[in-house]
Amino acid sequence: RCVIDFRTKAGHEMDIEAAATLLERLPEGDIRVLSIADPAGLKELAEKRPEELVRQVLARFHNNASLRHVKDALVPDAVAGTAWLPWWKTAKKRLLMDPRFQVGTGADPRLTFSEAAGVDFRTQVGKTLKATSTSPQRQKAIRDMMSTIGDEPEAKAVLREAVQVELDRVSDPGLKLGWDLILADLGARSRSEAVTSRLAEGLEDAVRQLVAMGVDDTRAAAALATLKTRADGVDIVLQAALRDDPVVAEVGADGFAAAKHPEHLERLLATIESAPLDYPNLYVWYMRGLARKRWASRPYDPYSAVHRSLKALDQVEYRARRDGAARDKKASQSFQDFLGDKSCKLMLDAAKATDDAGAAYLTQLLEKNRGLKPRLLQKLQEVLLRAHPQALKSSAPAVKEAEAEAAALLQNIYMTRAGMERWKADLDRISYTEMPANAAEIARAREFGDLRENAEYHAAREKQSMLQAKVDMLRNDLARAVAITPEIVRTDAVSVGARVRVQDDQRRELTYTLWGPPDVDVEHGIINYLTPLGQALMGSKSGQKVRFEVDGTARHLTILGIEAAPLP
Repeated sequence: RCVIDFRTKAGHEMDIEAAATLLERLPEGDIRVLSIADPAGLKELAEKRPEELVRQVLARFHNNASLRHVKDALVPDAVAGTAWLPWWKTAKKRLLMDPRFQVGTGADPRLTFSEAAGVDFRTQVGKTLKATSTSPQRQKAIRDMMSTIGDEPEAKAVLREAVQVELDRVSDPGLKLGWDLILADLGARSRSEAVTSRLAEGLEDAVRQLVAMGVDDTRAAAALATLKTRADGVDIVLQAALRDDPVVAEVGADGFAAAKHPEHLERLLATIESAPLDYPNLYVWYMRGLARKRWASRPYDPYSAVHRSLKALDQVEYRARRDGAARDKKASQSFQDFLGDKSCKLMLDAAKATDDAGAAYLTQLLEKNRGLKPRLLQKLQEVLLRAHPQALKSSAPAVKEAEAEAAALLQNIYMTRAGMERWKADLDRISYTEMPANAAEIARAREFGDLRENAEYHAAREKQSMLQAKVDMLRNDLARAVAITPEIVRTDAVSVGARVRVQDDQRRELTYTLWGPPDVDVEHGIINYLTPLGQALMGSKSGQKVRFEVDGTARHLTILGIEAAPLP
């Protein structure tokens, strides 16, 4: 028999023939040998010759692997987990300048090695730019390389040549300004010259140009240069920020005072506060500043901050699902990041600042919130209930109000039979196709190694939670589903299944059909009777004027006529 002391398991018995076949003798310089025999020497090698460590790791993967696999092989033996980012920044610079290596783009780039490849830095730059499809993406790629190469004069000269080629290819003034700013950062000219020469003279045109810059770093640089070089710079930055742009708002928050216009910051904050749903991404930025006590003119209360953030998240997520707007999806994720920051510190502070009744009300808001992912929801609930274990048993008026709202959600949901069948088909697709496929993804992701650093595994598990949440929601809603039949449709007052002709504030005539959630078809005037508009119309009679709100703005409709809509 053969007994082997493995690094993580001593005294392991193994068949001699299997050991001879499966085990490999490693050379003394292999990083896996050094991690045991000379850990100090391995760390010294990582510091002095990072490209050698990457070369060895790539050799295990036939000289082609993702950065994630390289990290798994080097952390923590060669590089400490906390030191990975600065180490990789240095290593990436060495690899880019080494013609044997090729470094891809993105958060998890592909790394390749060839002893005779001869890929110099100029070729690296060309391949990187060729792999991107838009000018903003190429600007971001160039800036990433700039942060990597540091002050290498030859590398900067290569980048200047590449930027000049890109500058000559584009015609859009905003994109040209983005490239000009990169040239300025590479030492070819000053930022003020770039802004003066490219940014439109008119305020509105300048705002439009600034907002159109897709890369955050470029947009921030342009906004800062605008503040410093133009007399109307503060107005341009303010108007650009109010296009729901936190990147420009951040520049303005720091720059308005320096430009001796602190009133512009007050105008920005007041506008965001007055209509948060008009500026969802700015509202998250504003709430972050509030939590850091950044806005001296505004008091901070953690309970109020959590309450307002949860309400805003719920409404933004509803709008994102309804309209599919990219900015709402981005704001929804930003709200969740804010609520989950530093192990849910905001919720922890809110829990300390309230009593059981307030905690119970927040618990109800959490349970009904449409924007919280399952893992974050669980964390927030745990933080709240650890501080107030009796919160769910409270009988305070706030809790009764929340319970009444929750009970209202348990009422029947009316929909057409066709809509009901669509939901059933969705449930079957998720249950019998998407979830089994996701289970296979989880099983495959387990093979990638340490689950703590396994991004694929965590992504697949998170997807599993989302799919399960969809299944639970569909099952719950289908259990409450009631088919709309001619017998329940009224024409003396608006009801489910009715077709309503209305006139709005601009005296335009519109027609709405009130059916259930799965029946919505906005283009053909079919709306969900549970939406604010649907609820405002329900029960109204001909000639009556109804009022409802959209994103905080009041609107009015006059009922012109009611009839039963033909059922599909």
